[in-house]
Amino acid sequence: MESLRTIVSPPIFCDWEDLHRIDGSGNVDVEECFRRWQRAFVKFLVLFAFEHVLLLVPLALLWYEIESRNRTVRRGLGSILADESHVTALVSAFLFGGAALALVLLPTAQMLLARAYFLYGHPWARILRRELDEEARTRTRTGSERVLEAGAAESAADTMMETRL
Repeated sequence: MESLRTIVSPPIFCDWEDLHRIDGSGNVDVEECFRRWQRAFVKFLVLFAFEHVLLLVPLALLWYEIESRNRTVRRGLGSILADESHVTALVSAFLFGGAALALVLLPTAQMLLARAYFLYGHPWARILRRELDEEARTRTRTGSERVLEAGAAESAADTMMETRL
């Protein structure tokens, strides 16, 4: 049972608020701390996926041995029993379902749960959401200003072309 215990502990000790507090200088804003936390969390998700794939190794070895035995039996007897075929299908389903679970579903669930916690359940969630909303508004405003500036430059160029003609 001890071998099923996780090898990598989750990054609970390192959230965006801790990064903001550790800096202490006030030079790093909340958005940057949240981005740093997200990058660290993605690294942990890769480690979790690797750990889960490692835990599938015994099942993969069992699958390989069953397939080898089935090949040997088929060469000697021509076919395998229905129960053997059923067990082979079950082990294959466990192996490939476990791989899908380990590489896709578990990391996605962990990422969504962590994001939901930090945006809605964390004691400083209101501050984070406010800062992220302000950053999004700034980015939208900056993008709109660029469009307006490009339009103004285009109309100035059109005016210059008309005066030359």
